[in-house]
Amino acid sequence: MKKNIVTKLFNYLYKKNILSLFIAAFGVFGLVSLLYFRTSIQSNIDYRLERKLDYISSSITGKLNNYAITLSYVDAYFRTEGFPDTKKFKTFIQNIESERINHGIQGVGFMALNKGHKISAPIALVEPLKWPPAQRIGSDMMADSIGEEAILRAIYSTNITLSKPKISLASGELGEQTTVIMLLPYYDTNLPLASNEDRLNAIKGLIYIPIRMNDFFETNLGKPRLDNETVNITFESIDAVSKKSTVAYQRFDLAPKYKYREKTKIIDLYGQRWKLGISTFPSFFTFKDKYVVNILGGLFLLFIVLSIGIFYQTHNLFDQEKKTKIVMEDSTKVKVAFLQNMSHEIRTPLNAISGFSEMLAHTTNEAEKKYLVESIRKNSSELTAFVDNILDISKIEFGRIFINKKNICLMSTVEKIKDTMGKRAHAKGLLFEIESVSKLPTGIQVDESRVNQILVNLIGNAIKFTESGYVKLQIEAQVAANGQTQMIFTIIDTGIGISTPDQLELFQSFSQADFSNTRRYGGIGLGLALSQRLAQQFDGDVILLKSQLGKGSTFRLRIPCGELHQVEWKENLFASLINPSIQLGFLSDSTLNNKKILIVEDSEENQQIFKYFLESAGAVCDTAENGAIAIEKASCFDYDVILMDIQMPVMDGLVATKKICAMGYQKPIIALTAHASVEAKLSCLRAGCIELITKPVTQESLIQKILIILEEQKNVVKDSNS
Repeated sequence: MKKNIVTKLFNYLYKKNILSLFIAAFGVFGLVSLLYFRTSIQSNIDYRLERKLDYISSSITGKLNNYAITLSYVDAYFRTEGFPDTKKFKTFIQNIESERINHGIQGVGFMALNKGHKISAPIALVEPLKWPPAQRIGSDMMADSIGEEAILRAIYSTNITLSKPKISLASGELGEQTTVIMLLPYYDTNLPLASNEDRLNAIKGLIYIPIRMNDFFETNLGKPRLDNETVNITFESIDAVSKKSTVAYQRFDLAPKYKYREKTKIIDLYGQRWKLGISTFPSFFTFKDKYVVNILGGLFLLFIVLSIGIFYQTHNLFDQEKKTKIVMEDSTKVKVAFLQNMSHEIRTPLNAISGFSEMLAHTTNEAEKKYLVESIRKNSSELTAFVDNILDISKIEFGRIFINKKNICLMSTVEKIKDTMGKRAHAKGLLFEIESVSKLPTGIQVDESRVNQILVNLIGNAIKFTESGYVKLQIEAQVAANGQTQMIFTIIDTGIGISTPDQLELFQSFSQADFSNTRRYGGIGLGLALSQRLAQQFDGDVILLKSQLGKGSTFRLRIPCGELHQVEWKENLFASLINPSIQLGFLSDSTLNNKKILIVEDSEENQQIFKYFLESAGAVCDTAENGAIAIEKASCFDYDVILMDIQMPVMDGLVATKKICAMGYQKPIIALTAHASVEAKLSCLRAGCIELITKPVTQESLIQKILIILEEQKNVVKDSNS
């Protein structure tokens, strides 16, 4: 109930175009949502980068402010205590514990300013003395342009000043590092400081702190560890005039590919402009940063694809529904026509058999009796062929057809075809011809019954749809390069022909060119479909070579025969047809003279029929109505052949066959049953039967099958004795 409601609602939404509008609206909503999520995530990344940048900036500023306070302490000490000697300066620096408080500095020093012909700034005091004194005490800090520029800028500004970065001269265990000098000018307070000239005149020296940049940043941020970092840091000074930047510190010297996102900030610190920059590492980004947008985008794209797919699938379903409805209506018409025709094809021979049987019971005229018996046989054969076709097409549909290839006489097979189909053609006033197109083998390896069935169908169709003229069967053999032989049977007629549209469905089951009530020809349209599928079961085929309305048709049957060894090939094989009743190399007699045959059959009528068939051929027959009696008789008498029905009361034929074989009976047991399936045949063979004959059966085919089996048994005995 719920499923029907949902289906109806879905159909309504589709037909009103609401479904397509909903998909479009959801697509727009999804796209907007995706853009919103992307913008939100990017904003969050920027916010986190800003916070990281602010934190590093605050840390640098705070630490440098601490250094500035240290310089102010030293300046105050000089003003209150006077200029100290080396020992007092050392004691003072130890007391303020500058290294512990201000990590990263090389120490605190004082440079005196000499105002001679050339201004110089030799180092007078420095603590602690971790380097060779010769490298520092007396060294001129104005010897290089960076030092000179920083000292003069500090003097003229009267404030604490930072120099531009330069490589320090430190050696030994500390190694070389980029260094920045923090300077505080120390003036004579009794002199004016109004102008740069006054300041230069009043300057006594400069208190300074050399800052090792690597140590400075490691003190604040820890030692660099690439596997534990989320951002890379660069710290650059910017020249006030040229605007060029000089790197003072770079945490990791890495290729540009690591710079996923960058943020920079300009900081003015103690008279020097700096640019602090950070660039992200992959570890900076969270799962949400990296994958949420992609996942949502993928889901959105998947939804769009599925929605479009559902929409088109729905469209196709409705379109297919319309087409199916039309096909079903056409199919219903075909089924009705098929059932009507099948009823006609079954009832016509049944009515003839019933009517002729009733006439036979009342007539005393011998000639009339002979005509009636022949008519009953003819209609029985037609009805049997019709039922066989129905069963065979069903077996093929389910893949249960059984192919039994044997060596047969080509001449014998063709003679039977000529005898059977020649009568039909003669009855319609048609000429039926058989001719060999090439040199032909006298024996071939095929399933004779199936080949005969196909040829009867194809030639029968040709005769049925030909009103005047002829039907011709041409036979040729083709040998491939690999030694495989295939037989080609071409059926040519001068019949009504087939239109081009009808040719397209010619090999479909239950297909005919005309299904109307006024059609002139019988049948239900199984012959061609069955013939083609039977041929395909042993790698052959049936095709329509050509056809023209009013001029006739040409069909071709191709049957592989394998490699034919020790077989005679002849020209004009069918120049003079004979009527052999046995197959080449298998039959040696045409009668069953004195052959003892036990007929195991529960139907009294069938017992009488089979007994009549066999005794008229010279056999000596005995009967048993069930399997138990058959076992008893088989133990007492030596039968040449046992015909075993399968479905019987008391004991069925399969059980009886097994017990008779267990008794040591080694002669042929032939299953004679109405079951025609592959499973039934396999069951019979497993029980011990040598062959299966399907009822109904004619006298000729029954006797011929028994003769073939007896001849095969004789050859087996000869081979075993030799």
